[in-house]
Amino acid sequence: MEFSLSNTELNSLINTEDERAGIVCVWGDTGIGKTTMCFSAALSVLSKGKKVIYLNSKPEFKTERFHEMMAFYPEFDIFNLIVFNIKSYYHQILTVMDIENLILNEIKLLGKTNVGLIIIDTATTLLQLTMNFDVIRKKGDKLSEIKRAKEKLDEEIEPPI
Repeated sequence: MEFSLSNTELNSLINTEDERAGIVCVWGDTGIGKTTMCFSAALSVLSKGKKVIYLNSKPEFKTERFHEMMAFYPEFDIFNLIVFNIKSYYHQILTVMDIENLILNEIKLLGKTNVGLIIIDTATTLLQLTMNFDVIRKKGDKLSEIKRAKEKLDEEIEPPI
């Protein structure tokens, strides 16, 4: 798979001998180009006539940026790009399971799949939000517990008149 039409050094980092299987994880600071690289990989696969399933967990899919990059790739059927806008970590898990079932059924019926790439952009963001929410909820529960204990003490101890 080519991640870039112009950056052969980047392409050399990924084993391109067997594009049928594998997981590539990319991480880094905000704004360094992770999504741009995902778009580039998606466009590369789309231009070969394969389908791309893109799970987007950011507030919105960067349609303008994707269209800008399309100019550098051969024409392709835009209907081969399937975008899921993921709203929660649990939604992400369910969507991945649904995709797995769809692909397995496609292989069962046709003996192959036309899905060339699945991208989960940004896989950990929703998990972090879920974990942070759980931490905040637990702290809120603890504060409520302390407040109830204080109210109970206030009822039991009448202040002197």
